[in-house]
Amino acid sequence: MIITAAALLLASAALIGYDYIAARRDLRASTTTLARIIADELTAAVSFNDHAAAIDTLNALRAEPSVVGACVYSGTNLFVEQLRDSSTAPCPPSPARDSGDRNLEMISTPIELKGKEIGTVQLRATMGPAYAHLRLEIVTIAVILLLSAVFALALSARLHKLISEPILSLARTAREVSKKKDYSLKATKGSEDELGTLVDSFNEMLEQIRERETKLEDRTKALERANEELQRAGKMKDEFLATLSHELRTPLTAIFGWSNLLQGGKLDRDKTERAIDVIQRNARSQMQLVDDLLNVSQIITGKLKIRPQWTDAGTIIRTAVDSLQPAAVAKGVPVVTEIANGAEPVFADAERIQQVLWNLLSNAIKFSERGQEVQVECGRVGAHFQISIRDRGEGIDPEFIPYVFDRFTQADASATRKHGGLGLGLAIVRHIVESHGGTVMAYSRGKGQGATFTVQLPVPALQKDSGVPPESATASLKGLKVMLVEDEFDTREMVAVGLEQSGATVLLAASGREALRVLARQTPDVLISDIGMPEMDGYELLEKIRSEYPPNMRPIPAVALTAFATEQERERSFEAGYQVHLVKPVTISELVRTVASIAKPTALLP
Repeated sequence: MIITAAALLLASAALIGYDYIAARRDLRASTTTLARIIADELTAAVSFNDHAAAIDTLNALRAEPSVVGACVYSGTNLFVEQLRDSSTAPCPPSPARDSGDRNLEMISTPIELKGKEIGTVQLRATMGPAYAHLRLEIVTIAVILLLSAVFALALSARLHKLISEPILSLARTAREVSKKKDYSLKATKGSEDELGTLVDSFNEMLEQIRERETKLEDRTKALERANEELQRAGKMKDEFLATLSHELRTPLTAIFGWSNLLQGGKLDRDKTERAIDVIQRNARSQMQLVDDLLNVSQIITGKLKIRPQWTDAGTIIRTAVDSLQPAAVAKGVPVVTEIANGAEPVFADAERIQQVLWNLLSNAIKFSERGQEVQVECGRVGAHFQISIRDRGEGIDPEFIPYVFDRFTQADASATRKHGGLGLGLAIVRHIVESHGGTVMAYSRGKGQGATFTVQLPVPALQKDSGVPPESATASLKGLKVMLVEDEFDTREMVAVGLEQSGATVLLAASGREALRVLARQTPDVLISDIGMPEMDGYELLEKIRSEYPPNMRPIPAVALTAFATEQERERSFEAGYQVHLVKPVTISELVRTVASIAKPTALLP
């Protein structure tokens, strides 16, 4: 508005100035013309000195409002004059060069007769009419400017409301957002036009920035949590390796020490039996540690297989309790078993459920003091088979119960802890039970109040043709010829002695090639072979027997006795043609039962 008003004022001033100059120029031109006409008309009157005729001629000038005075001179003397009114100054006695008034134009024209100047006509014209026109023009321009200003103010007020205010509101919102870093603020939308679209776009941009800010914060928090998890995992790894080293070295120390004492030959009968018992117990402890590590590895990779079948509950419970009875007796912890129905059929992987019970019972015995009883109760509860193991030992802090089934987690992980272990047993328990579709729960009133672990397994509808497989009728290998292929001398000798004590005739081979030479001369009833051997492994050995040897030897029952304990190796041994996959170390009684179960029925006849 200011720029426009200044331009209009400047233009108006230029226009008025131009009109003023043009009006003065036109006044001079018109007055000059009149003066020449009057001079021509007065030639006769001046030459004949006729004053009356001259006055009549000058009276004609009254029709021209701009002429306020006319002076006619004869020679240098005033001849006649004609004045508009009394306010007009009289004519001077002789012709004047200037009127002395800037508002008057004085035009002098000579009166000539036959080329000879006989007088002069001087007309005085005023700028009054031109000024009146200019004043009207100025008033008109002022009115137009005023109306324009009012219209401009009204228009600017309207435009301010429609355009400026939304833009200013948008700018204020942008300043607030920039200052407070609060992207949840929104600009107010006042219309649906282009400004409304601009406000929508601005608000949408803020929303996108807010979402990105939120995602960035979430990612930052996730990275912080991941960093904390990495640090915690690193700390757990260090603690686990330290614990693993401790747990592996502790039984090795006992085994190595008692073995040296036995080699010395200075122990009496009682101490010799104790040495053997200690060595066996620590060997089992190490075997359990290795089994736990393998089981956890299989759980993490999703390769721990569950092979459920119908079996009776009593057998599973009694087997687990019997396997831990020596440890319970040695510590003086009585184990009381209450089985509601020993013949209750359950659909489960018997070995895995025994592993669950073994872990829970060993924990109950480990955390109980001498004389504190451990109770094992089992029976049908609705559609579930429930097993409860209750001890009166150290108990569990209620705050730790939610974490009791986590891997590598122990209530006391310090170097001064009272009990050993890797913190894997209960994690394996939970995975096995949940893989059966069941649940496992822990309960304790607190420290010193004992603990109760409850396992519930679903019992599906029993099929008519389902039943519990009978146990082996005999564990004797009398009359059975067994081929044992093992590259480790100590293991080969120990297994051979155990088989011979069960009545079997044992053929020995230290390698696959030696086994093939022996088989070329004799035909055994059962083959027991290690897998990992130099030059020719157990897979290649069995493949040659199945493909190259006489038809009567090709279907020979085979047992894989190996330290390869993964599920992949187990599946591979079955694919190679082995009927059974046994993981070292294995008890002689288990090996004997396995050999007896796969041998041809005619081979066991006396």
